[in-house]
Amino acid sequence: MDAKESALLHSLAASSLALSIARGCMAGKLDKCSCFQTTRQFSFPSEIIDPKNLSNIDNMVGCKDITRVEVEFANLFMKLSFREKATNENQEKSFTIRKHDIDVGLNELAQGEEIACICNGATAGCTTKYCHRRLKEYPVISKILLKKYDEAAFAKLKRLPVNDVKENVKNTFQIPFSQSEKLLYLDEGPNQCKIINGFHKSSRRQCVLDDAQPNSCSKLCCYGYREKLL
Repeated sequence: MDAKESALLHSLAASSLALSIARGCMAGKLDKCSCFQTTRQFSFPSEIIDPKNLSNIDNMVGCKDITRVEVEFANLFMKLSFREKATNENQEKSFTIRKHDIDVGLNELAQGEEIACICNGATAGCTTKYCHRRLKEYPVISKILLKKYDEAAFAKLKRLPVNDVKENVKNTFQIPFSQSEKLLYLDEGPNQCKIINGFHKSSRRQCVLDDAQPNSCSKLCCYGYREKLL
């Protein structure tokens, strides 16, 4: 089932894998990674450091473009499970959507690295700064993807015209540009408020009264709730 929940899962799994590999590479924990350097911080005279534009030292700080490399690896790994060619139209649509949602997750890492610099010693006498490359924190990525989950849309797939389909193209369906940055799904997800064998599927959940929290009672409980001191 290619439901809304599946779309979030694919995007989270892809971005998590890419980020984990990048961190492992930078920490020297991966045998075939050429990014690791014994010096993780580099010192520079403060006068050449412009906080608004660090492009002049970008090439001198280790692991440049590490996210691009690991996004490419995660993209290849995550899509290994897809067959060379779909056997029917439904499977072809499913593959199109899953690949798209994987790409949405990986795109959040496209600009996922930055250079951070701190003073060496007292701030008042900051003649030298230590700089290092850091990656976007995963809670930041997951928060963005969770928002995309809330705004996920039913996929409006378009079949490519026959004349535009080349012999080596494995997929003849196209994502419309208006949905290119959204998480997409083909099936409605399970209704957690549905009654199964006389019981509500959302019953016996624990929740909090704060509506701002993701596990708030107003979000988790379909038919009301009872307050209880723990």
